[in-house]
Amino acid sequence: MKLLALTLGFLLLVASACGGDMKEADTPVSNLSDDPELDIRFSDSVTEYVENNWATWERGQQVGECLITNSATLTKKSKEAVIEHGIDEAFDRVSGTHSQSLSTVWDLCKTESETSAPSSSESADATNTKPNQKTPLTPPPPSTPGSRYVPSPTPTPGPIPELGITCSVDQAEREVQCQANQDPEGGDLNWTTNASSQHGGGSVFTFIVSEIVPEINVKFEACINDSCKTVTTTIDAPELLQSVRSDFSGKRCTTASNPQPIFTHHVIPLELLTFVIPPGTAASGMLKPHAYLIGPGGEGLFGDKPWSGYPRSVPVTVPVTSWLVEVGAYRSTAYGTNAPEPPIEYMLIFEVSCEVYFKLDHTAPLVDKIEALGPFPVGSNTQLKMPTKFEAGELVTYSSGVNPGGNVDFGVYNTTIERTFGNQDRYANGHHDQSLNEDCPFDYFTPELREKHYALIGDESTRQILVGTKRCRVSADSDVPGTIKGAWFMPGGNIGGAWGIHESVFSISTSHEAHWVRATFAEHPETGGEFEIIVAPEDATYIGPSKVTDEHCYESYTKYHEKKDPVYLHVKLTTSTDLRLEHGTGSCANRTSVETLLLVR
Repeated sequence: MKLLALTLGFLLLVASACGGDMKEADTPVSNLSDDPELDIRFSDSVTEYVENNWATWERGQQVGECLITNSATLTKKSKEAVIEHGIDEAFDRVSGTHSQSLSTVWDLCKTESETSAPSSSESADATNTKPNQKTPLTPPPPSTPGSRYVPSPTPTPGPIPELGITCSVDQAEREVQCQANQDPEGGDLNWTTNASSQHGGGSVFTFIVSEIVPEINVKFEACINDSCKTVTTTIDAPELLQSVRSDFSGKRCTTASNPQPIFTHHVIPLELLTFVIPPGTAASGMLKPHAYLIGPGGEGLFGDKPWSGYPRSVPVTVPVTSWLVEVGAYRSTAYGTNAPEPPIEYMLIFEVSCEVYFKLDHTAPLVDKIEALGPFPVGSNTQLKMPTKFEAGELVTYSSGVNPGGNVDFGVYNTTIERTFGNQDRYANGHHDQSLNEDCPFDYFTPELREKHYALIGDESTRQILVGTKRCRVSADSDVPGTIKGAWFMPGGNIGGAWGIHESVFSISTSHEAHWVRATFAEHPETGGEFEIIVAPEDATYIGPSKVTDEHCYESYTKYHEKKDPVYLHVKLTTSTDLRLEHGTGSCANRTSVETLLLVR
């Protein structure tokens, strides 16, 4: 490796002799390092990296020498990233001009090593891969969008041979389509954007711009064998942002105005309903912005017994003439990482009028009329180019039999309604329209159907139909400022969470009428599944969460009704919008912590 050091010495000598003749246009002086000590440390780091990581790579030394020779074209930050993290790892640590300078030198050195005369050992190994690395995948040919797409002029950041994305925009449809240059087999691929609540997997990501943001950013992450790489690009399409409207979840209505439509048909035949639960239930770490329609008890549920196919025993119909505008396909997150992979379920969004939408969720299989509109990639929400009309009472799907609660979710959203929450800015940011515009779905039925649904209202904890006067509710009723009651979020967003970056991770409220405390989590740190801690009014540590304005410790059981496996939950409101919680096994006095979370409202 003496040649590496000699190369640097020669490079510094030339730079010293010729520095006065260098033209300003040759290099962006503001980004380049003129620190000889930094260059020496860079040379030493590259030399050490080659010896430790590329010793068996035939061209490793040649590439290392090339990187040192061309170090003058690297920015200071990119050199520091190589020194601190290593050559390959540095690409994940820099962005913008720093990433571009590193990529440019890398591509140059890689090209020079490939065009030089190969040794006999290189000829025997035509793939010429680095040790302990996967063979780079050949990028697929670029997609050929329709003529209505206009390529974005924004360059793709990062080293293209490893990971890259290209995006096109459809100005007429306010749509962006992005494609990755790789689709590794067995890889976990995830797309997100700040301009839409949509997210997805696979090598292609299409979304409609629905958020007013300073610029449209798209992030793509690819993970293989616990190794992840991320690339982000900016879409240069200001005209898309100018056309954003404040419709429900970014959807542009295609129907006439009617803020008070009447639902003339049931969703599930009344004789098949066990009971119904109004919106606002604390579950899965959220306040659920929809009602639950509970069908026959547990027959064919996934996880309850070996899966034998969708039961198709509970038909689901649309309650009013409406237009299907979105289909989401997913696998249940309820069972965690230790359970077999559950079958696919579907969420359907229908437009009733320009103001009113409704949702049906935990359904499958779809009728042929909807299947023909696909495909619907699992893990993505597909917005239909052409809304499809369904008449009141028309069959669209079935209760899937996958969800452990045996329920179909039924939510109604009216854009003329704006609910009030403890942190209104969060719910008005365009990512929580289902909560902001949430309404009681039973109130939209004809008087006869409304009365029959109200008669079936039950409590989510006791799972019993209530007696006496029935009332409805919405999620905002369970979000009480200055108390622990409500939904709580990770400060930087629920990154990597199954429900999406904008969703809450913890919720605490009381059941509808029996007033059991329900503290629910989106994910258990050990099992990966959703879980809850419940406390009945007769329990010693019971206190309604709307009365906790400082701190409190609850005691319960993992198997509550059997009084087995004691657990505790300690919550402390540090400010009106900040919550510290700790949960684990044991009691409040004798406990073993499993997890501590610092959350915000």
